[in-house]
Amino acid sequence: MQEPTRILIADDHSIVSRGLYYLLTLHFSNLVINDVSSINALKKSLSATFYSHLILDINLDAESSIEELPSITTEYPDLKILVYSMASEDIYAKRVMQFDGVCGFLSKKADEQEMLVALRIFLNGGIYVNRKQKNNASASENVFLELSDTELIVLRKILSGIRSKEIAYSLNVTQQTIATYKTRIYKKLGTDNLFEIQKMAELFKLTSS
Repeated sequence: MQEPTRILIADDHSIVSRGLYYLLTLHFSNLVINDVSSINALKKSLSATFYSHLILDINLDAESSIEELPSITTEYPDLKILVYSMASEDIYAKRVMQFDGVCGFLSKKADEQEMLVALRIFLNGGIYVNRKQKNNASASENVFLELSDTELIVLRKILSGIRSKEIAYSLNVTQQTIATYKTRIYKKLGTDNLFEIQKMAELFKLTSS
């Protein structure tokens, strides 16, 4: 008998996890599905149980899963990952697809038909990226594309209200290094006004789950 496909859903919204579970079990067979809602639970589940596929939200309980992708893809090289998020495809799709093992980026705005196409490709070992154009801004206009991966992580933490000391600790760098990142971020975005950056982040869906 063929081994079941083992899927871990990592999302901090239970309604999303339940919806994915329903869709997967309705349209696909021979699956074993579990779910987690935090980075800590994700790490524990991956270390305790074998999974062939991971459906991963960018935000997990106010933490960024993007920061964990390097270690996850290194420690579990055979794990196939589909990033499923409300965050802007223009900003994040190319970034997450740079990691070995990431097989696609799917927007939470996708309808059921698109989700099924993406899941089928993903479960069959293919690569899927949602390439729908955003109505409110094009990729060429997206100011956040100028930021490096680390600058983007720092900015997301700043916008979440995390203090520089805590950001430095979480990234294992000095507070001076965080100050340098802040300076670069403000320069690239053309403003030193955090309120303006918050408005830009809302426009480009930088902090959506």
